[in-house]
Amino acid sequence: MTVVLTALAMASAAGINAYATLLVLGILVRTEIVPLHSPTAEFFARPWVLAVLAVLYLVEFVADKVPAVDHAWDAVHTFVRPIAGAAAAVAVVSGHHSEGWVVLAAVLGGMTSLLFHGAKATTRVGVTAVTGGTGNWAVSLVEDVFAVVTAAAGLLVPVLAAGLLLLAVLWFVRRRRARSR
Repeated sequence: MTVVLTALAMASAAGINAYATLLVLGILVRTEIVPLHSPTAEFFARPWVLAVLAVLYLVEFVADKVPAVDHAWDAVHTFVRPIAGAAAAVAVVSGHHSEGWVVLAAVLGGMTSLLFHGAKATTRVGVTAVTGGTGNWAVSLVEDVFAVVTAAAGLLVPVLAAGLLLLAVLWFVRRRRARSR
């Protein structure tokens, strides 16, 4: 059960910030804080992969704070984040389960990432409309923290991550209902 919660947390976090999520995964595997030994997990723990992820995260950190640039970034990452979510879910599941479960984790991980990405992108459009773009940097910081904390919690304390995800989903649903009234 905890493997499922971990995979779900990783996929969700990747839907918000793919590079931060994969960077957390790689660092925790590399330092052996999280004992994942699947080929996918070990790939993300390679020094050169960590360096590339760190650079991509820094680029995203800056790009995501700039109005208009953040929307273009989100458009491109509509394709990147589901792949990252699938890869993160596979990294978690492949060391524990059969090939069929790994394929299922990849599909569900990609779909979960796409859902969280959609929620992020639509929220960001609303923030831009309401604040004229001046609130984007603050929302982006919250997204960064959410992605890092959810990924780390998913790997270290999966039940805590599940609680964070439930709170995020409830917040988004409540926000959507309030807007539709």
